[in-house]
This record gives sequence, structure tokens and C-alpha cells, in this order.
Amino acid sequence: TTAAPTPAPCEPLLLLENGWVSYGQSWKKPTYSKSTGGVVVVEGLIKGGNYGVLATLPAGFRPNKRLIFYTSTQSGKPARIDVSTNGKIEWQAGVGVTVGSKASGWVSLTGITFSTISGSPLPLDGNWKSYGGSWGQATFSKSADGVVVVEGLIRYGAWGMLATLPEGFRPTKVLLFNTIVSSGADNSARVDVHPNGSIKWVKGNKSGWVSLSGISFSTASGTMLPLATTDWMSYGGSYGTATYRKTGDLVVVEGLLKKAAPTTTWSMTHLKKHCLQSYHTSHGTFDEAKAKCLELGSACQGVYDEGCNGTGAWRTCTNSVLSPSTSSCVYTATTTVAAYGHFATLPAGYRPEKNLIFNLDNAGRPSRIDVSTSGTIKWISGSASGSYISLSGIAFSTVSACASAPPTTAPPVPAPGTPKWMITSVSEEVQMGTFPYLYGGGPANTQPTAAACEQQCLQDPACKYGTYVTQGSEASEEIGR
Repeated sequence: TTAAPTPAPCEPLLLLENGWVSYGQSWKKPTYSKSTGGVVVVEGLIKGGNYGVLATLPAGFRPNKRLIFYTSTQSGKPARIDVSTNGKIEWQAGVGVTVGSKASGWVSLTGITFSTISGSPLPLDGNWKSYGGSWGQATFSKSADGVVVVEGLIRYGAWGMLATLPEGFRPTKVLLFNTIVSSGADNSARVDVHPNGSIKWVKGNKSGWVSLSGISFSTASGTMLPLATTDWMSYGGSYGTATYRKTGDLVVVEGLLKKAAPTTTWSMTHLKKHCLQSYHTSHGTFDEAKAKCLELGSACQGVYDEGCNGTGAWRTCTNSVLSPSTSSCVYTATTTVAAYGHFATLPAGYRPEKNLIFNLDNAGRPSRIDVSTSGTIKWISGSASGSYISLSGIAFSTVSACASAPPTTAPPVPAPGTPKWMITSVSEEVQMGTFPYLYGGGPANTQPTAAACEQQCLQDPACKYGTYVTQGSEASEEIGR
């Protein structure tokens, strides 16, 4: 006989609440995962529910204090999403909406990243203090695979220097993050993390508290990100080169891009035309006339060559009225400015299995950036007025979502006389690999005890073959699947 192949691992689906459902189509289902180093990543797009509690994370995938994140919504405005120690993922504030009202669009959960490790107290500067209460103390931690996670809420300090990370917990270049300040839903701010460990508020709103949750980065150097256009380039200097890196199933993109300088081309657009004598200034060379015209901006309608032979006087036109001429011609400028859109493309093996939506910093304002299954990193909406865009904050899993969610209700009480489960030892040395895992394996079908595993199997018709014990010799020590 031939053993059935072991199914590929998959990420368990979030337990959604209040009418929220997966958006579907090309977008990732709402999932959660945890790296071997304890970094939890929540992803996916949801729609159709009532604002309030969106979903619940299971035990083992919850933060050790209440955290505040800033995510994208269909309205084009970001929203404040809190994740609590009881696993509740809850909408707290959004532009033009109230808690309890029916959603008219989608909400992205992608960008919620935190550590289940307790972490160390973050050394704060400038009289900043941890918020306390359910928000606990601001902390930092580093997973075994080198991912640093900063999280927590701080308040009432001097705007500028916020904190300092110790050596060993610092990025290789300056990274820019978009975070939320005070209780408003549209109160974004730019916070930078430097190679010397300093965490600084740079620009944006400043009122009350600052959330540091959502700041995560790798301490290792990554691979240079393949850019998709000459309109954008890595910022360079202390901001270094935009990079990507993969540790296990977690991909981390970091870095700052800047617009290429505008390019201007001149072409003759009017033959045997000139601008009126009283509305032009003469220059000795074409270059001088062009420079003056660009300096004048919209006040200049072009440059004309008096003899249309490249040797005559060059003049700038400051009036749109062009008159007939027997010898002159007019040149006008076309300026091309870098466009927002497709920035870069991740290579195969570093791409999400479904499309994801992130909320990132654009010159101190939030922008929606999508990462697709084809690897494209693309600006979609939000601020487009800045000369730079940050890719820091992009972190996602390459693992697929499971086909269905684990059951969430208690198993029915068996009727009198119903046969009870009985553990029968099949093998004490090897796992029998002849049956597929429930939910594709992973944490969704791993229970703390054999009894809990039996209950899970009883309540789900998809469980057809029973359970097995993977460690422990006593019933109180068993881990069931």
C-alpha cells in the first residue's frame, strides 16, 4: 500500500463576528499565523459586518497587552483597530462611521503584526511614559529569526525623540512608519527608526498619545528590491536601498523610495508665430530663455526664436496671445513628473498567495499600498503629494489560507447511552501518515490535551478518523491532534 501524501500546511481562518465575512475573490481570507519566533501576523480583507468587534484570535495568538493599529478601509481613510489580550480584534474609530453601524465597504486586517513574547521595557526619551492600564508598558522584542517588534502606547512627552532601542535591536537603515496619534481616526504621523536605535516622531499630528504598534523590521540585511519603473528609486544615504527578506514563511519589505526628478522636453509647436513685443523678454541663448520660462511657471507660455534658425534672439512669452510672423517660431515645454502606481515586483517565492492591502507612510500621510500574487507592490489611493513613499511595514506570510475555519461552538452533549471515546495505542514510535490532517494541519487542529482533541473531532463531521497523541506519556501531558 501507498501512504496518502501529507497535505501542505495552511493558515487557520479567523473567527469573524458581528456579520463580518471574507471579501473573497482575489483577496486573502482573514487568517492568523505565528512564526517560530512568536511573531503573530494577521491578514485578509473582510466586509459586510457591523463596526465593533471584527474577529477573535484563539489562545496562543494573543498579545500580552492591548495594542492599537492603523489599517486601510474602502473609504480611502485609515481606521483604528485594537487587539486585546482576550483575542478581540475591534474597530475603534474611523472617518464618518460609528461603532455599531453597518459597514458599507471593506476593512483590511493586513498590517496587524505583534509578538507573543513579553519583551523588554522600551527606554523612553523626552518625558514620554507608557500609557499603562490595559495598554501596559511599551516594549521591544526580537524573534529567533531576527525580526524586531516594537509595540505599546506612550503619552504626554515632547514631540521629537520618543525612545531608543539598544544595540542588537536596530535596523540597518532609517525606516519610516505610519502610525496613529491620539484618539482620532485620521490622526496619522510619521515615526522613524534609526540605525543608532532612536525612534523619532518626525511629522504629522501631535496630540496626546502615540501608538508604536505596527513597527516591525529585520535586523539583517535583505536583498535589493527590483524596482518596476525609473520614476522611482531607492532614497539612498542613511535611508539606504529598499530590500526584501524572508525568514521561514514571513516576508519583510523595508526601505524608502523617492521620486525621480521631473524631466522637461522642448519642442517647436508654432511655426511663423511670435508673442507680442510688450510681453516678452530677450535672452542671449536658448538655455537662458528655457530656464527663465521654467522659473516663471504658468506665467510663461513658451520661448520663441526670432529667426527660427537657432542663431537669433531667444525670447520668453508671458502672454498667451501669439501673432503671425514671417520668420519666428515658438517652443513649448512638456514636463514629466514621476507617477504613483507600480513601484516594484517581488520575485517568485516572496509573494502572498492572495492579494493584500497595507496602510503605509507617504510623506507623513497614509496611503494604501497593495501587494499582489504576481509580486507587484503598487500605490492605489491616499496621499500622493509627497516626494517619497515608505515600504516599511510590509510583512506577510506566503502560506495559503485553510479552506474552512475550525469549529467555534461547544460540542453537543451526548445522549444517554452514547459510546464514549477511548484512547487505543496504535504506535509508540511513529505517526501513521495515512490520513489527512483536519483543517490542513497546523495550530488550527492542535489541542492542549487529548480530551480537547476528542471533543474537537466529535463536533466536526470532517473529522473521520479519530485522534493521535504526539507527546507525553500521561493523559495530563498529552498533546492531541
